[in-house]
Amino acid sequence: MDDSSNIPPNKRPRKSNIWQVLQSVLAAFFGVQSKSKFDHDAGQTDYKAYLIVGLIMTILFVVSLSYFVRWLVADISADL
Repeated sequence: MDDSSNIPPNKRPRKSNIWQVLQSVLAAFFGVQSKSKFDHDAGQTDYKAYLIVGLIMTILFVVSLSYFVRWLVADISADL
């Protein structure tokens, strides 16, 4: 049974939209999230959106970092 069924509907946190999820994940990447926003995110019962956005952002970060390193090494080796 879901624990959120015991919480009255007016006390449950509102479901986050995609923009709020993106902001929360970006704040988590940089480590600068307010306590009230963290409490709101922690109260969410649906974590799938946070997981998907976090995975996509992590993949994009790793791919962009690898392209940057590849460009940097090619630029340095061209000067030799």
